[in-house]
Amino acid sequence: MEFEKFTKGCDALRCPRNVRTNHKCVTKAKRHRCFRQYQSKAKRDARKQVERSSHAQLVSEQRAAAMLRDKNRCKIWAMLSQQERDYVQETWPEDFNHPKMLTLSMMHIIPKSSSQKKKYEVSNVVMGREFFHARLDKYRHPVTGLRISKARRLEIMRAARDFDN
Repeated sequence: MEFEKFTKGCDALRCPRNVRTNHKCVTKAKRHRCFRQYQSKAKRDARKQVERSSHAQLVSEQRAAAMLRDKNRCKIWAMLSQQERDYVQETWPEDFNHPKMLTLSMMHIIPKSSSQKKKYEVSNVVMGREFFHARLDKYRHPVTGLRISKARRLEIMRAARDFDN
């Protein structure tokens, strides 16, 4: 936006920056300072938009590769025994069969908050139902729902990634 167009908004008492106007807004120095702040915010917003789009592309590629590797199925469910599967379905039928819980999501083996470097690595994700994802993120056992340690969670996630039947 040009400075002249910016000041027209000031003259009409409609601040282009959407901040509260006051009697100092009529001075040229205040308008120049305000215009520079407006431009710097526009540049920051443009950079953030580029970062968001590259993040979305990386996540999309990671998800596609993980879905292909895991054959579009929940790896946690695949590694459970028939007895464990029956237990889950009998104990939590409403939660387990809820439409939201049936969707596959990417579960990070090492959480994103713990390792930014492994955030986009395909070897750090496992495809799993939202039901198991929610439990494992809260450090709960995927079958029983009891508390588990970080080490046990990591062990379960790695076993799921390496499981192949």
